[in-house]
Amino acid sequence: MRNNPGPGKFIVIEGLDGVGSTTQAERLAERLAERGPAWRTQEPTERPAGQLIRRILTHDWRTDPRCLALLFAADRVDHVYHAEGILSHLQQGIHVVCDRYYLSSMAYQTLDAGSGWVYRINDRVLRPDLVVLIEVPVQQCLQRIGIRQGERKELFEEQRALERVRAGYYRAIRRVGLQEAVQVVDGSGSIEAVAALLWSRAAALFEQGLLTRPAEQRRLARVVGAGDFPRLQELLLEDERLWLAGLRRLGEGLEALVHSRDEIEPLRLCLRQQEEGWTTRVEGELEQCVRLKTLVSRFYPSADDSP
Repeated sequence: MRNNPGPGKFIVIEGLDGVGSTTQAERLAERLAERGPAWRTQEPTERPAGQLIRRILTHDWRTDPRCLALLFAADRVDHVYHAEGILSHLQQGIHVVCDRYYLSSMAYQTLDAGSGWVYRINDRVLRPDLVVLIEVPVQQCLQRIGIRQGERKELFEEQRALERVRAGYYRAIRRVGLQEAVQVVDGSGSIEAVAALLWSRAAALFEQGLLTRPAEQRRLARVVGAGDFPRLQELLLEDERLWLAGLRRLGEGLEALVHSRDEIEPLRLCLRQQEEGWTTRVEGELEQCVRLKTLVSRFYPSADDSP
């Protein structure tokens, strides 16, 4: 899978049915337009493969789940590479916000097909600059879906299925999280509150000197000699409550920005190399500071104990 080669930023919004991803993708695209041209798109698309997928999801046509997974992958490749698709927009410097992308396949299609196979059939598309998963409790999603009067229930809009999909999303994040820039935000608040959380994550892509891709962060950590940083990345992925947003040089040390899912302002983890080794300091909301310091202390025993 290749990184985005264009000057435009590529952001994906993910989540269960009912989290409001379409509304939030529209809001984010409007906000990005303040920084340059922006295009909102979605999957499945309105192109031939996407139209066939929609017929299957609304039970107009039935097929084997593996066929559906292949259709999603085909629609995605077409979405990225056709003449007016995602890649073309990015290369023109247009920011792209996509409502669902291959993480959806990793969550949904793996209910009935092997995860390794689903990942392989999606490995020829572009890696986003940022993926944001909107987290909403399953019961709340079902309530929101029920408000949609006159719409037929789609294939995955049932409680047990949604619970399995939610678990699938987190399995997928653990699988790709050391290569992908992934954030999780609390989507249970108002439209405005969720939009503010999303923008705080997207804004990191425009911060000077801030590395948002995990692989780039590891390279920087190696350069300055912070050898335990990859282990901290892994631990944060396993924790599923705090999410690493970026890393940059700060004097002779490093500064990491870490988000909790319901806070706009990030925690700031400062790492400095002293004669006795690395020392750390965490700044931000007190409760989450304590949690992050507990995780950091596993690798940097000299962490500052003050909040």
